[in-house]
Amino acid sequence: MDWLPDTKNGMPHMIPVHPNAIDALRYVPFNWRDRYYYLRFWKTREAAGMKHLWLHDERHSLASALLSSGATLGEVGQTLSHDSVQSSERYSHLYPERLKELILRLPLAKKGTL
Repeated sequence: MDWLPDTKNGMPHMIPVHPNAIDALRYVPFNWRDRYYYLRFWKTREAAGMKHLWLHDERHSLASALLSSGATLGEVGQTLSHDSVQSSERYSHLYPERLKELILRLPLAKKGTL
């Protein structure tokens, strides 16, 4: 885990890093300004034909992945450093597979017994 000292709300934020990402992050030159990373991202998304994708979309993807894997809205909010549950709700969308799984958990009465 690492600390991000400069955040939007002015509060330092600890960033958990998945162990599988640590090796890849060793190749990222973190000593550049933000604009460097955004320019590279924009060029990469254009080359991939994904001009609709924005870097900020990854926060929504993370929130949805966490929620679909069983995290609570409170846990999602802490991970993304949200001040309110409402912010977390805006970011979190269940994957269709997870919605199906939840529906299939419901015990339904047999046909003709209601």
